[in-house]
Amino acid sequence: MFRRDRRQTFFPRSHATLIPPLLLLSTFFAPGPSFAQDTQNRARQALEAGRIPEAIRLLEQYRTAHSANAEVYNLLGIAYGRSGESDRAVAMFEEYARLAPGRPQAFNNLGAAYLQNGNPERAESAFRQSLKLDPANVGALYNLGALLNSQRKYPESVSLLGRAYRAEKSPGIVYEFAVALAGTGQRGKALAILSAAKPPEGPAAVPWLRLTSTLRLDEGNVEAASRALESAIALAPDDEASLKLLALLRLKEGKPDLAIGPLEKIYKDLPADQRLIRIGSFLASSGAYSQALDQFEQAAKQNPLSYDACFNIAVIKLDETKDLSGALAAARQAAGLRNTGEIHNLLGDIREAQGSFLEAVNEYQEATRLDPENIKFVFDLGAELALHENYAAALAVYQSAEERFPDSSRIFLGLGTVQFLSGKTDASVDAFLKAVDLDPSFEPAYIFLGEACTFSGTRFGQVAAKLTALAAKDPSNFGAQYYLAAVLIRQMDQEGSVTQLPEATAALDKAVTLKPKDARVYYQRGELFRLQGKLQESVRQYTAASELDPDFPEPFYKLGQVYLKLRKPDESKASFARHKEALKRSEANLYRRSSEIQSFVLTMRKTK
Repeated sequence: MFRRDRRQTFFPRSHATLIPPLLLLSTFFAPGPSFAQDTQNRARQALEAGRIPEAIRLLEQYRTAHSANAEVYNLLGIAYGRSGESDRAVAMFEEYARLAPGRPQAFNNLGAAYLQNGNPERAESAFRQSLKLDPANVGALYNLGALLNSQRKYPESVSLLGRAYRAEKSPGIVYEFAVALAGTGQRGKALAILSAAKPPEGPAAVPWLRLTSTLRLDEGNVEAASRALESAIALAPDDEASLKLLALLRLKEGKPDLAIGPLEKIYKDLPADQRLIRIGSFLASSGAYSQALDQFEQAAKQNPLSYDACFNIAVIKLDETKDLSGALAAARQAAGLRNTGEIHNLLGDIREAQGSFLEAVNEYQEATRLDPENIKFVFDLGAELALHENYAAALAVYQSAEERFPDSSRIFLGLGTVQFLSGKTDASVDAFLKAVDLDPSFEPAYIFLGEACTFSGTRFGQVAAKLTALAAKDPSNFGAQYYLAAVLIRQMDQEGSVTQLPEATAALDKAVTLKPKDARVYYQRGELFRLQGKLQESVRQYTAASELDPDFPEPFYKLGQVYLKLRKPDESKASFARHKEALKRSEANLYRRSSEIQSFVLTMRKTK
C-alpha cells in the first residue's frame, strides 16, 4: 500500500538485486596417483554429460575403498551440488578441505557450497581462507567479490573484483566488477567495461542487460537504455526485475501510461483490486499521481470494501490534488472499513489542512489511543498542538513520549522545538543535542540546535562540534555553515575573545556564497567585524543586512551601538529609532509571528 512516508526515487542507485546467484565451481583438479584413472575418467564423462546419478555412484564406490583420497571428495561435492543435494555437497567439500588444508581450491569450492546451502557467513570465511592461501586465486576473488556485492559492500568488492578482472575477463567477472564499480559511484567506468566485453549467451545475459540499461539511463541515453532493457525482456519475458525497470524507464521518459503494461504483467496473478492497488502504489511512489489515483479508484469500484484503495485515494487527494473534501470522504470510508491509527492520523492531516484545529487534535489523539507505540502518531499530535501555540499540552505529549521512547531522535526534536518556542532555550539545546547524539545523520536536529544555541548561550563547545561535523560533511548546506558561524560568534562575544575567528569567517564566507541575499549572514558578518574592533566595516555589514530586510530589528540596534562608539550621535539616534520601529512592526505583526511558528513546526514535521 502506498504511504506518504515511503516514496521511492525513480531509479535505485544500488544494483544488488541485479547480481546473479553464485554458481558452484565445476573445475576438476588433478587426482592423486592413487586415484584410478578409469574411474576418474568415467566419473568426469558422466558429470560433463549430465549423468549425475551415474557419476555419484562411481565416485561413492571409489570413496568406499579409498576414503583418504582428497580429490574424490572434491568431485563428489561437485556432483552432489549439481544434483541439488546441498547438505551432502557441503559435507564432501568440508572433508576435502580437512584432507587438503593447503589447497586454495578446497576452500573456494567449500565457500561456494556454503553459499548454495544458504550460509553466506561461512562462505565468506572459506573464500577468505582460499585467498589467504593464494591471493591471486581468480575463483575466490570472484566468489568473494560477488558475495560482497550482494551485501552492498562495494568498497571492498571493487578491489577484489578489479584483481580478478585484470587476470581474467570472463562474463561473470566483468559483470560483477561492473556492479561493484557502479556501487562505488564509478558508473561511467562500469558502463565502459560492460560495453567493451561480450555478454553471455541466452537468459544469462539478462542481469547484464538490466545493468547496462540503468547505466545508459544515468548518462541520459534513454534510447540505448530502452534497447538494452527490451533485449533483456525478449530473453526473459516474465522477469520481474526487468519489467519493473521498464516501468520506471517509461516513467522517466514522461510516459506514465506506458508504465502500466509491464506492471500488469508483474501482478497478473493477483485479484483485480489487489493488482490495481499494487500498480497504483508503484506509480504513486514514482510521482505519477494522476495515473495512480485512477488505479486506486478502479480498485475501489472493483471492491468497495477495500480499505487500502480508500486510504490511498485520500492520501493523493490530500497531498497532490488538494481535493480536501474528496480526501475527507475517502478517509471516512476507509475508517468505516477499518478503525486504525493510521487512518485517524490521516484524518488529522486532512482536518488540519481544512483549518479545523480541534477536529485535527481529536483525530491525532485517537490515532495515539489506537496505536500508542507509533512514534509518528505521537510526534504528529505534539506538532499539531505546537503549531497552534498550545505549548503546555504539546510539552506534556513530548515529555511523556520521552519516557516511552528514550531512543527516538524525532521525539527529542519535537521536545526541543516546543521548549524553544515556549522560551525554554537552555532545555531545548539539551533536547536537540540528545536528538543528534541518538542519530548523527538526523540533519534537521543540527539546524534546530544551532538556532536554539544562538538564543541560549550555553553548551557552545558541544554545539559547535556537532555543526562543524555537519558543515564538513555537507559544504553546500547553508544552515550548517550559517549556524556554525553564528554559534562561534556568540561564543566569542560571550567570552570576549576572537579565538574562533578563522572558523567563523570561513563558515560565513561559505554561507554568503550559498545565499547572497540572506540578511542574517550580513548581520553575523557585522558581529564578526565588531568583535575585531573593525567598526567601520561592521557598519557596512549591518547596513547591508537592514537594507535586505528592513523588518529585521537587530542590525539597527547594533548600528546604534557602533555609531555611539564612533561618536556619531545623530546616526546612532536614527538607528535606535529605526530599531524601535522595526521591533514594533515585528511585535505587532501577529501574522508574521504565526507564519514563523508555522514554518518552524512544519519544518519539524517534514522530518523523517
